[in-house]
Amino acid sequence: MKRFFEVFDSLSLDADDESLFQDTYVTRVTISKDRKTLRIYIKSPHLIDKKAVHSVERSIKSQLFSGKSITIKIMEHFSLSAQYNARTLYDLYNASILMDLRDYNIILYNMLVNGKRSWQDDDTLAITVPNSHFYKSQENELEHVLKRIFEDRCGIEFHLSMSYEDRPETTEDANYIAPELRGDTDLARQRRAELQAKEGFMSTRDPFNIAGMDRASGHAVQNDLQKTRTIKAPQDKKSTEKKAPETTVSSFQQSSSRGSGEAYPRRKKQFRYSENENVLYGRYFEGEPIHLSDIDQGSGNVIIAGNIFLVHDPVHTKTGKNILKFDITDYTDSITAKIFVDDDDLETANSFIKAGSGVLIKGSVSYDSFDKEVEMSFIDGIMKYSFQRQKREDNAPEKRVELHLHTKMSDMDGVTDVVDYINTAIQFGMNAMAITDHGVVQSFPDAAIHLKKIGHDKDFKLIYGCEGYLVDDLQTIITNEKGQDLNQLTVVFDIETTGFSAELDHIIEIGAVKIQNNEIIDRMDVFVNPGIPIPFRITQLTSIDDSMVIDADPIEKVLPEFLAWCGDAVIVAHNADFDTSFIRK
Repeated sequence: MKRFFEVFDSLSLDADDESLFQDTYVTRVTISKDRKTLRIYIKSPHLIDKKAVHSVERSIKSQLFSGKSITIKIMEHFSLSAQYNARTLYDLYNASILMDLRDYNIILYNMLVNGKRSWQDDDTLAITVPNSHFYKSQENELEHVLKRIFEDRCGIEFHLSMSYEDRPETTEDANYIAPELRGDTDLARQRRAELQAKEGFMSTRDPFNIAGMDRASGHAVQNDLQKTRTIKAPQDKKSTEKKAPETTVSSFQQSSSRGSGEAYPRRKKQFRYSENENVLYGRYFEGEPIHLSDIDQGSGNVIIAGNIFLVHDPVHTKTGKNILKFDITDYTDSITAKIFVDDDDLETANSFIKAGSGVLIKGSVSYDSFDKEVEMSFIDGIMKYSFQRQKREDNAPEKRVELHLHTKMSDMDGVTDVVDYINTAIQFGMNAMAITDHGVVQSFPDAAIHLKKIGHDKDFKLIYGCEGYLVDDLQTIITNEKGQDLNQLTVVFDIETTGFSAELDHIIEIGAVKIQNNEIIDRMDVFVNPGIPIPFRITQLTSIDDSMVIDADPIEKVLPEFLAWCGDAVIVAHNADFDTSFIRK
């Protein structure tokens, strides 16, 4: 057993994912017989949500197995503290549980989401769903999956209690079909096939006649969903001695094969349709590019040119495609483009879709409702292009003067070094510039040294300024003031909590000192058992974990002792409103 980053020492993750996997161990690594699935078994002392797990799976795939047809699966096991029970685990981990169920079986997901949930005790979840033989047939499977998550993965005892109730069906219910069953996507076809296989579910609840739609023409075909027909497998022309086996398929499957009644595999899309050496992807095209700043969601089919400056991690879909997204700029604006690539072509695509590459792209621009951005999602072709940035010029007869400039020394406001600002101003023909950073003057020396270095310290006027701040003398920093002096008995205290809400979170530590005549005369430092697990983020911030508070007294015992210890002393805290809000609660 080794630490995660000892096994994957070259793996680069974002800060959040890296912190979650920092104290995680890899217990074993296996690969399937067909060498297409790599399973990484990990052990962690804290919960890691599924979103982070999937993010790390994608990072391992893209960084360590780029261009290879292999699926990465991380199999988690959590060693949780005694603070956890099934109820607290569900409260903290329910988003990941739902994600697991949705990926495994949409019916189980709907039972948990749409059922009436309550806890009979800390270990038993009660779910009430509509009285349906269909749901009853899934009861054991739901319990099995939830036990795998709670007990096998998390080591927490779990019991499920199912009950059923009769619910009056409305007209809306009878005509409703779940979004995941609509349309002609691979996922929808898969879900409908699962439902049909159960008990003719789609035949009784198919108000949109989805199963009877001809895929090619869009018209309903005269197929009864519950009927099947026999399709004979093609026979070898050289031999008629053995009769070919018969395959029974449903009319739903037939209607999903382009209206022909016979299924055939999807033809692979070519990566390049042109022998022209300048074509990198798709087809050859001609035309002049337009500025990205002139593009909007109604621009339609356009040609653009620019440099790629950011490549996103590829996303592998269930259909075997890879979605490659990249950002391109022509320095008037930027846009995201994406192409769909088979595993076999992934390495070729990565050879030119990289930061710094100049490309010419023809494609259709539209508004992406998921990313909430105008993107180029349908690309006809990508060609080589040597893109040169055109520098901006200031051709005004009378040059402007920049009087409100924020350099990178202005936190959360400026991002550019003062040296670059000076060079640009001189290039534009400006003769003066004012620096006005937020409450700091660190840019002044760099600016003065650079002006002297390039020989413009005499003809370029640098105005040294600053955004200053006034103290709000109307804000009250003392409450319940009674004329006490500074030498009176004072208690300076601080608390650590499980979160930032006094209504929802709990105190886990109280630390305080008594001061009189500027000397510490007494101390108090005590842990508090919050009765719930301490979130991992809080452990990172405070270094307090469940093992440190599990044997501590609850707040109902600690708080009266703390208040008695304080007595009539003046109470002082760094963030007094926050700390005292937990005490008052």
